[in-house]
Amino acid sequence: LGSKDNWACPSVTKKTPVKLTVVEEKEQVFVEEIKPKHFDNILFDFNKSQLTNVAKVKLISYLPVLAGNQIILNGYTDDVGGDNYNKNLAQERAESVKNFLMQYGMVSSQIETNGLGECCFLMPNDNDKSRSLNRRVEIYIEEQSQRK
Repeated sequence: LGSKDNWACPSVTKKTPVKLTVVEEKEQVFVEEIKPKHFDNILFDFNKSQLTNVAKVKLISYLPVLAGNQIILNGYTDDVGGDNYNKNLAQERAESVKNFLMQYGMVSSQIETNGLGECCFLMPNDNDKSRSLNRRVEIYIEEQSQRK
């Protein structure tokens, strides 16, 4: 299925590394997944990669927690436009967040950006309000000790 047919992440994308720990209790084995911390999404206006004032304030509030961690920024779009255009726009959105964070002292080598385009929709793209939630950058952090 193409991304326009299935809003639940139809394409294979680069995934954030996941580590597993095993905890044993009385002959039962439980596998616990260690996930990176996820922040509220940074949303973008239609066909734009510039940060809104709301997004800037949100990012500034995240700075104390982001400092000293490996950051992963995944950019996304809605389903309006071609695949290549949307992939580039998603990358520009992730780079926009990265550049803003670097202005406030974050180190470039600690920030990974991925432009994933029109995949992994949060909402169906059947109206403007739903589409607006798909135009986003997701922010994940991992403590340095969790990285390979």
